[in-house]
Amino acid sequence: MKVSVCIVNFNTREMLRGCLRSVFIETEEIALDVIVVDNASTDGSAEMVAAEFPQARLIRNAENRRFAGGANQALRAATGEYLLMLNSDTVVRDRAIERMAAFMAEHRDVGALGCRLVSADGTPTMSYGCFPSLRRNLAYWWPWMRGRWDAHAIDGIPPAGALPMEVEYPSGACLLTTREVLEKTGLLDEGFFLYGEETDFCLRARRAGYRSVLAPVDVVHVGGGSNRAPGWQTMGRARLAEWRFVRKHRSFAYFAAFVAVECVGMAWWTARGFPRALLKGSADPPPQDRVRVVNFILRGGDPGRKRG
Repeated sequence: MKVSVCIVNFNTREMLRGCLRSVFIETEEIALDVIVVDNASTDGSAEMVAAEFPQARLIRNAENRRFAGGANQALRAATGEYLLMLNSDTVVRDRAIERMAAFMAEHRDVGALGCRLVSADGTPTMSYGCFPSLRRNLAYWWPWMRGRWDAHAIDGIPPAGALPMEVEYPSGACLLTTREVLEKTGLLDEGFFLYGEETDFCLRARRAGYRSVLAPVDVVHVGGGSNRAPGWQTMGRARLAEWRFVRKHRSFAYFAAFVAVECVGMAWWTARGFPRALLKGSADPPPQDRVRVVNFILRGGDPGRKRG
């Protein structure tokens, strides 16, 4: 059994060092093929990998190809039967990679295998999600509709004792698949700027006849790695990723309805921030950040991002 560990890095040298150390220390019983794709970091990440982890293969990019572009480079170069996409801001513990590979070997109908993500102190964090839909969009902007419209209104934290459990998509922070699955689904869609790649991949895997599952394994997700954008920008990017997902996988009429709900929801959400700030002295997020989110989405996101 051989696992290719594919790590995309952008200016996370110290986190990447901890991640790589944990991968090699906590994996002894299976063969490893570790590939680090450095997206033109300026913090010495690539030099650190070359000096301290010569057993890892290093791919240096002259420009930032974002997560999907870097991950696809690693996946193309991978030699293992099992392919693990692992964030640089994670820490492997308790033989997690070995256990996930063993689980997938026993369950050949699983095409995307995630795990329970926990913070450094062991507190569970968001580990999975549901595919974007019109129903979920209504529940996102008007939370009181969740009980009526959305049976899957979740925080992404698996219930205690529920693992293994089938999900719509596991978090891409630690996502295991196989070469066989990848040959049927294709590589990650590089049209997703920063979020949504794993969501799109898992839907394609489902359509190819595979399940997505969370294994009874914990991996530490420190968070805040390559994405150091302000909260309003992160929210805008996440919303645009959902737009792209719906436009790609649903009819034009469905997409139009999705965007209509989004526009009304954004207008209501933005407007209610002002009276909250006046009456309570604050709002979360503050009104100016709500306006920034809307402006970011209407402008189509980051300058230079791929469209289509």
